[in-house]
Amino acid sequence: MKKTAFILTFILAFVALSKAQESVPFWLNEKINEENRVPMHASYFVFENEVLATKKNWKLSENYLDINGVWKFKYLESPNDLQNGFEKTTFDDTGWDTFKIPATWDVNGYGFPVYTNTTYDFAKYITINPPLVPVKYNPTGVYRREITIDKSWEGKDIFLHVGSAKSNLTVWVNGIYVGYGEDGKLPQEFNLNAFLKTGKNTITLKVMKWSDGSYLECQDFWRMSGINRESYLYARNKAHLKDFEIIPDLDASYVDGTLKIVTQFSDLNIKDNYTLETQLKDKETLIATKSFKINAETKKLAFDLVVNNPKKWSAEIPNLYQINFILKDKKGNVVEVIPQNVGFRKVEIKGGQLLVNGQPVYIKGINRQETDPTTGQTVSRERMEEDIKVMKQYNINALRMSHFPNDEYMYELCDKYGIYVVDEANLESHGMGYDIAKTLGKAMREFQKATNEIKREINESGGGIGDDIRDIKSTVQNIKSDIQEGVRKHTSDIQEGVKETTSNIQDGINEHTSDIEKEITEVQSEVTKGAENMAKTVDNGAQI
Repeated sequence: MKKTAFILTFILAFVALSKAQESVPFWLNEKINEENRVPMHASYFVFENEVLATKKNWKLSENYLDINGVWKFKYLESPNDLQNGFEKTTFDDTGWDTFKIPATWDVNGYGFPVYTNTTYDFAKYITINPPLVPVKYNPTGVYRREITIDKSWEGKDIFLHVGSAKSNLTVWVNGIYVGYGEDGKLPQEFNLNAFLKTGKNTITLKVMKWSDGSYLECQDFWRMSGINRESYLYARNKAHLKDFEIIPDLDASYVDGTLKIVTQFSDLNIKDNYTLETQLKDKETLIATKSFKINAETKKLAFDLVVNNPKKWSAEIPNLYQINFILKDKKGNVVEVIPQNVGFRKVEIKGGQLLVNGQPVYIKGINRQETDPTTGQTVSRERMEEDIKVMKQYNINALRMSHFPNDEYMYELCDKYGIYVVDEANLESHGMGYDIAKTLGKAMREFQKATNEIKREINESGGGIGDDIRDIKSTVQNIKSDIQEGVRKHTSDIQEGVKETTSNIQDGINEHTSDIEKEITEVQSEVTKGAENMAKTVDNGAQI
C-alpha cells in the first residue's frame, strides 16, 4: 500500500512539473528559441522571369507583398499590460498609435537608447540570473495590419519575412498563433499556408525589448529595439529551389576557376517533373551553363561549373559574374528565377601571410556599427552605400561587422565595391563572461546562432575572404570544446566522487566487518565459558 502511494505521488509530481515547464513562456525558456520558424537559408530574392531578375528589385515582382510602412501600434512597459485578445481579427485597435516598419522604437519616442558595454542593460531592474529578464518593466510593442492576398497566390507556398526583430518575435495571422523566434539581428521567416485566405487577412506581430536570448546579445553598442529591417510576404511555386551554396575556387596557378554548387529543393511529388538550368553570365554574355532534371529523387544536387581564365574578384578589382538559377516546368515554361552575384577568388594563408588570388594582401580595416545617428539601428540603403563609398575613398579594404550580422544589402555592396568582410554572429555575453558553468545550458543555442549566420551569408564574395566563416566556425568549435571540457570535468568529478564513495563504502565494510568479527569472538568466548560452567554444574549435581 505504501509503495503504491509513493508511485502515485511521484507520477502526480512529474505531471505537475511538466505542466509548470509548459507554462513558462518561450522568452523565459533557455531551451526554446524558436517554434514553427523556417530554417535559415542563403539570402536571395526570387522572380517570375529573367527580365525582372536582371533588375533585382523585389518590389517590382508579383511574388512579393510589401508590408513596410504604417502599422497600428501599441507600446507597453510590460507584457503583463497586454489586453486580452489583441491578436484577434475583431479586436478594436482604433485607439492605438501608428508606427512604421522598419523603424527603431528608441529614437522615435518609444523608450530611449541605452549604451553599455560589459553590463546588461536590464541589470538595474533585476539580479542577473539567466534565463530571467525583467517582467514589470520590459517594453513590448504590438503591430497590427490588414493585408490583401491576391487570387494569383492560391496554391502557392506563402512566407512571412521579417528582416530583424529585437529581441524576439511572435506572429499571429487572423487571430491564430503562427510561431515564435529569437535573434535580434537575423531575418525570421514563417510559412503561412495554413493561416491565410484569399482576400483580407490580419497580421499581428509582438516584439519585446528583452528575452532570455538577450543574455547572448550583450555587446558594447547602443541597445535599441523594434523591427529594424525591411519585411515582406512572398509566394513560391510548391516545387522550388529552397537553398544553395556557391563556393568559388581557382587552380594552383590562380588562372582557371571553378564554382562548386550545391542545390536543395523543397519536397517534390512523384509526378513533378522540373528542370533546373544554371547559367553563369558576364553581363549579357553566357559563360557556362548546366541543366538537370529535378524530381523526387534529385532533391539535392552537387555539380561544378568550370571557367577558363575568368576575371578575378579582389578588393582592388571586384569583378562579379551573375548566376541565374532558372526553374522550368515540363513544358519548358519558366517558373522561377533566382539571381546571385559571384566572384572568382582564392583565399589562403601561407607562411603567415594572407593571400588573395596568390597575392599578399595588406588589410586596412575598420569596425562598423549598424547604427544611424538619426534613425538608430534602422539604416537605409542610401546610408549603407554612403558608408561604403567613404571607406573606399579613404583606402579602406576590410570591414568588421561589429558585432552582429548586418542587413543583407550591406554584403551586396561589399561584393560590388570590393570590401573584405569579417562577419560576426550576434553572440557575445559581456554581462556575465564565458564561464562554462554559466553558459553550458545555452551551448546549443550559441551553436545555432553561429550556424544560422553561416547559412545566410555563405555565398557572398566580399565575405568570401573566409575570415567570416572561419571566425564563426572558430566560435562553434570553441563552444564544442567548452562542452567537451565541461563534460570531461564533470565526468572526472563524478568518477572521483564514485571512487571516493566506493572507498568510503569499502572502509565502512572493513570497519564494520572488524567490529562484527570482534563481537563474534566475544560471543564465542562467552558461549564457551557458559558451556564450561554448565558442565561443572552437571558434574556437581551427579556427585550429590
